[in-house]
Amino acid sequence: MKRTTVIALLGLVLALMLGLGTAVAAPASQPIFPDPQEAITQAVNWLIAAHQNDDGGYSSYSGGANLAPSDIGGTMDALLALGSADAVPPETLDYLQNNVEAMLAYAATDGASAGKLVWALTAAGQDPYNFAGEDFVAVLKNHLQADGSYNIAHPFGQSLALLGLAAAGEPVPPEALAWLVNLQSSEEGLDGSWDDGFGTLGNPDATAVALMALIKSGTADYDDNIARASEFLANARLETGGWEYGPGLGQNGNSTAMVVQAIGAMGIEFQTLDADGSDVTPLDALLSYQSETGAFQADFGSGPFDDFFTTVQAIPALVSVSAPVPVLISQPVEEPTVEPTAVPTEEPTAAPTEEPTAVPTIEPTAVPEPTIAPVEAEPTQPAPEPIPEPVETGTPAGSAAPITLVVLALALAGGAYWYLKK
Repeated sequence: MKRTTVIALLGLVLALMLGLGTAVAAPASQPIFPDPQEAITQAVNWLIAAHQNDDGGYSSYSGGANLAPSDIGGTMDALLALGSADAVPPETLDYLQNNVEAMLAYAATDGASAGKLVWALTAAGQDPYNFAGEDFVAVLKNHLQADGSYNIAHPFGQSLALLGLAAAGEPVPPEALAWLVNLQSSEEGLDGSWDDGFGTLGNPDATAVALMALIKSGTADYDDNIARASEFLANARLETGGWEYGPGLGQNGNSTAMVVQAIGAMGIEFQTLDADGSDVTPLDALLSYQSETGAFQADFGSGPFDDFFTTVQAIPALVSVSAPVPVLISQPVEEPTVEPTAVPTEEPTAAPTEEPTAVPTIEPTAVPEPTIAPVEAEPTQPAPEPIPEPVETGTPAGSAAPITLVVLALALAGGAYWYLKK
C-alpha cells in the first residue's frame, strides 16, 4: 500500500469522525458569503484595500493601510495568503525587491522566519534560490542545528522551517523530523497533539501546522504520528463546529483556520456533511467569522473586529478545501450596449430589436496547490487552567446512521493502524 493511500485512508477516518454526532450547534451567525470562492475573493480584496501600504508592503501590527511602516514579517504573512489565492499584487513584489537587506535580516533570525519567507516566496511563484540575487533556501538550511532543530525551541517554529524546505523541494533531514515528533504528546487526553511552546498543552494550532509539516515532508516513517494527530484534532472539535486555542478558551477563527488548512493538506474535500444543512462543518464554522467587509474577525473580549491575522490564515484555509476556481480582484465591468436595428420588409412592420449580448465573463483559471499560511505569534490569550476531561458526545437514540459511521470509522482507523504497525 502506497503512502498516499494510507494518508487518504486516514483522511477518510478524520472526515467520518468530523461528521459524527448530530449535537453540533449552529454558528453564532450564518456566513455572509457562504460560497467559498466568493468568500476568498472578498477576503483578498479587503486585505489589499485595507492593509496594503503605498509602498506595496504590509505591517505586522497595524490597524490599516499606511498606519504603520511596512515590515518583512507582515508582508510574508500577507504574501502567503495572497499567493495561495494567486492574487499577489506586483507592488508587493516590488516592495520586497527594494528591501532585500531587510529580508536577509528577517531570514537570519531563526528557521521559523526563514522557513516562512521561503514558503511565501514559493507561494507567490518566486524563486527562493534566487530572489533579488539572494539564496534564501541556503539561509534556511544554515539554521539546522546538531540536535535537529532549526535554531528554534518550539514545534510551531520547527514546522514552519520544515514547510519552507518542502515548498522549495528540499529533502527534510531525518533529524529535523525526529526533533519535531519527539515533542508530540503521548499523555492521556493529549495524545497526538503538540503544545504551542508557550504553555498551552493540546494546542490545535501547533498540532495542525506540525501535521502539515509531516505530510509535506513526504516520508512514510511518521504515518503513525500523522494518524494520532488527526485523531486528536477530530476529538478536539467543538460542538460549534470549529476549534479553540486551548481548553476552555472558546472557539476562534484563527485556530479553526489552522485546522481547516490541515484538513486540506490531508486531501479531505467537503462542503457540507449533511445535505439538509443541519450540521455545521468546519468550513461553515470558519465562514461564520467573515464580516460584510470581506475580512475575517477576531474577538478578544471586547467584541468582534476585522482582523489582519485571522484573514491571512483564513484565505489559504478556504483555498485548500475549495474547488480550483480563481480569485479575481473585483473591478467594474462595463456592459456593452447594442443599438436596435430596423429590418426592412415589403410590408410595413415594426422593426425588431436585437437582444443585448451577454456580458462577457472571465473564465476561471486554476488556483495552484495551496500553501498554508500560518502566522507565528505568541498567544494572545492566557494559558488555560488544568485541562478538563474530554466531553463525550453521544449519538441520539434511534439514529442508525451515526452508529454506522462510528463503526466504519473505527474499522478504517484499525486497518490503518494495523498497516502502519506491520
